[in-house]
Amino acid sequence: MNHKTKKINLFALSIIVITASIIMLVSSFTKYNQAESQNTNIYPEGKTLASRFNPPAEFHRIEASENSFAYYLQTLPSKKSGSKVRLYNGIFK
Repeated sequence: MNHKTKKINLFALSIIVITASIIMLVSSFTKYNQAESQNTNIYPEGKTLASRFNPPAEFHRIEASENSFAYYLQTLPSKKSGSKVRLYNGIFK
């Protein structure tokens, strides 16, 4: 095998490795997004933040007194599930 053929084979091998890496990366992101969308800690029918978002199984929410900031945050009303929300820069998500 001459020097030129070795370079072509090395280039082809590099392309195959890069393509396989991209496919694996895209596949892992797809699996992550599917798992995230099936999150069981989110209840779309919840009307407040506390009833919409439950803590993970290993954790629990501490009861807050009515005159605390934690109680204020937990009882904030939430938008309807699926409503458009704005990002920090004002653009709709």
